[in-house]
Amino acid sequence: MLMDSQRRKFLTWVINKKKLSLKDQHNFLYRLSQLLNNGYTLLHALEVLNWDRRWAFYTERIYNSLIEGASIDEALNHANFNEKVVSFMYFSNSNSDLEGTLNHCCIMLKQQIDYMKKFQQTSRYPFGLLILILVLLYFVKTSVYPSFLQLFSSISNSSAITNLSISVVTILFNSLLISILIIIFTVLVWQLAKSKLETRIKIQIYNFIPIVRSFMRLNTTFLFSLHLSSLLKAGSTLKEAFQTLNSQSQLLIISYYSSLIIRDVEKGYSLSEVLSSFLLFEKELSTIFQDNINNQALEKDLSIYSGFLMDQIQDKIKTSLSLIQPIFFVLMAGLIIFIYLSLMLPMFQLIQSI
Repeated sequence: MLMDSQRRKFLTWVINKKKLSLKDQHNFLYRLSQLLNNGYTLLHALEVLNWDRRWAFYTERIYNSLIEGASIDEALNHANFNEKVVSFMYFSNSNSDLEGTLNHCCIMLKQQIDYMKKFQQTSRYPFGLLILILVLLYFVKTSVYPSFLQLFSSISNSSAITNLSISVVTILFNSLLISILIIIFTVLVWQLAKSKLETRIKIQIYNFIPIVRSFMRLNTTFLFSLHLSSLLKAGSTLKEAFQTLNSQSQLLIISYYSSLIIRDVEKGYSLSEVLSSFLLFEKELSTIFQDNINNQALEKDLSIYSGFLMDQIQDKIKTSLSLIQPIFFVLMAGLIIFIYLSLMLPMFQLIQSI
């Protein structure tokens, strides 16, 4: 009986953790969006999607959650959809634009899928080459150079180039190995600890790392501008919009910043002053609030600005991906040439000394 109970608990846990891939989530939401645009109600659209066996499990969970009174974001979260999807759909409760929110969400997911695929394709060869280089360095360090030293010692002649090369290769091999271990350890620790860290601490960590800071500023400002503009477009006041942003639990940095905005504005600070003090907001954002005095103009400017930010994010990702392979290949080529010269030059010296 105890074993049966444990087995049932384990199976329940596995079922609850079951989730669609990011690509399947995009396809599911895209089909749902098409059905809604064609006049289907949300529940009827889910019934149609349930015809596809791939999605039957998830449509049933979403459908049952909605029937029990859950909102669309809660239903998707119950079906283990991506947190970005859940956060987008949360705002559909306030802006009353489910179709538009779904379209935005599908665009974001499609871009994320494309960039992940591009990154995998771009990093596949450098990663394989890195493994080969580590094996080569280990072989040269443990077998080739000791043989050279033994050869030179037998003829009472030492090569300064070989001695230097041994030191350099040893340092390189140890540095690469230690760097890989540090990266793996850091990623594992971060995955385990980030949910327990306060948002304020995470902001400081993001801001401390230059590459991460640049991307996080663009992404956080983009999401803040996009969601705030959609809430203003739906007729919310600024205070109501910030309260909505504060109440959601998926975008923690935006929730944290919204709580600070509400607190500091009530103390008498202007919005532009408050926004300019946030580490992960672009400086242009405070200028938009400084120049606008009505919600309609502010909503329009924020919507246009979020489009600009999306273009910047795309350009930055494309540039970063395009630089990975060339930089890595140049470094590896330089290392191979160095090893080749460290082997051949001592041989030329040995031949000349005979």
